[in-house]
Parts: sequence; structure tokens; C-alpha cells
Amino acid sequence: PWGNPYIITVDLNGDNKCRDAFYKSGLVSQIPNGGDKGLNGLFRSVATDPNSFEANKPIMVWSFGPDGLINSQQKANVGMNKDNILSW
Repeated sequence: PWGNPYIITVDLNGDNKCRDAFYKSGLVSQIPNGGDKGLNGLFRSVATDPNSFEANKPIMVWSFGPDGLINSQQKANVGMNKDNILSW
């Protein structure tokens, strides 16, 4: 949409979980003081790895929002990231 590509992450090992290259980041997905709970229904699967947020889904599809921008230093629900289109 809006001339931006879809980013698709697929479960390749059959465990019904996906770890997207952007949303796996704790900087993007970790809920402050949320422990292993992440934004957008994600969770941290490895307690000692801050960049292990994933979905309990076999596929994740998302795209940059209408502004066409993302920021790997901001949470998923603010700034450039808050208008991203997500499906998982």
C-alpha cells in the first residue's frame, strides 16, 4: 500500500512462531516494565536476548504506513512506526 512493499516473515521450522527482522528488536517491541510481553501481541522468547520478540503465528505480514517511514530506535506504537500496517 502507498507504494511500499509488504514485508513477509514465514515460519520455516514448523514451530508456529515467527521472528521478524524489524519487530524482533527490544527497542521496537518491548513494553517498558512489561517483562517478556511485547507490543502488538509479540513476546520475548529468550529471556536473556533482548532482541528475540516473536509472534505465535506461522506468518507475519506488514508494511510501512502512509508516511513510508520506520525507525528502529522508536517503539512500534509511536512516531514513524505507529502507522505501520500489521497482520499477524
